[in-house]
Amino acid sequence: MKISNKIIVLALGTLAITITSCKVDDEGSGSSVTSKPTTYDVTVEPFSPGAYNGQTTRISLLTALKDIMQPTTITAITDDAIKEGIEFGSDGTDATTNLYEKIDENVTGAKGTESYAVADAFIAMADSLEKISISYDVDAADGTEGQLSLTTDKGRFVTSTGVELAQVIEKGLYGAIFYDQMVDDYLASARVADQVANDISDATYDTQGTQRQHDWDEAFGYLGAASDYPSTTGSFIAKYMNNVSADLAQTTMDAFINGRYELVLGEADGADNSDNDVIETAAATIEESLEKAFVGAAFGYLNASINDLDLGTDAGREAAIHHISEAFGFLYSLTFVESNITATEVYAVLEELGWSTDDLTGAYEANLWTITKEDIEDAIDLLDDNFSDLATVTF
Repeated sequence: MKISNKIIVLALGTLAITITSCKVDDEGSGSSVTSKPTTYDVTVEPFSPGAYNGQTTRISLLTALKDIMQPTTITAITDDAIKEGIEFGSDGTDATTNLYEKIDENVTGAKGTESYAVADAFIAMADSLEKISISYDVDAADGTEGQLSLTTDKGRFVTSTGVELAQVIEKGLYGAIFYDQMVDDYLASARVADQVANDISDATYDTQGTQRQHDWDEAFGYLGAASDYPSTTGSFIAKYMNNVSADLAQTTMDAFINGRYELVLGEADGADNSDNDVIETAAATIEESLEKAFVGAAFGYLNASINDLDLGTDAGREAAIHHISEAFGFLYSLTFVESNITATEVYAVLEELGWSTDDLTGAYEANLWTITKEDIEDAIDLLDDNFSDLATVTF
């Protein structure tokens, strides 16, 4: 059968429209929208203009704090350095973007009389770590704070009960800042729904997109993911999510891209044509995936600690101490966003591990020098009630 040139031209034209469409919204913005991307790059179309500079800075601040708390060369950690790692820029100067004031549930009272209870608890724990690190040449033991003797190149300082505070601080801040900001703020229903403007006439559009797009970008920024995640992993939550499950990481990235792309399709001049069902579904997927990442990481480290104790050696005990301390941080992070597991349920898991109170101070009472395999298994069983599909994760 002979196919005419006209048909060929029409077919090619249809293909071009499929690859690159031009959506003219009800207000007539007429902006050109390319096909949905496979990466989350806010520097190129269709996600440009976009920005999440504040989130990048806070991730850098936490990176600097981590480096301060766990030096490769063992030296004393000064009190000021710990506090500056939380409150200030890495050069020690007052930063306009910081971690301290972003810690969840930290502000109570009227302006001028604020109380930063949760943030101050992190500061107090950092102070405790500083005091321990002064005696960096002391071998830690049950009843003696100091450094784990078999891991001296890691700067692993523990309390007299064996809790590695640096791990609790670092992983706890994943939840107290990043997880909370993502789910309870930028992806909250009031912000992902059309109550927030998706208006290209906004004064900030040229630098950060519409308000809805910017909120979505800021949530993505806290993930710590590379633009081509999970092909390139990134840091902090993104890294651990991928360790828990590559499929979970891909599902999360797909949801971020789907939501942001719909916001591009729906952007308008003085209006909003986005399909809110698509965006809210994407936000719900991200929230569920984040919770699974934290739970999966907790399972991973608790399972690893059981394997450590099974060795029956001093090195195995030290490894278990390190891994349980990491699990502490991930479990505590879950208390900031209540989804499929409540804060009360999380603290019940922590209590099986020796955690004594329903706040950060509970970590001080857990004795990881004497914790047993059975104690850890009891904690795993409680967590298993909500997330049995993640119970076999092992790091």
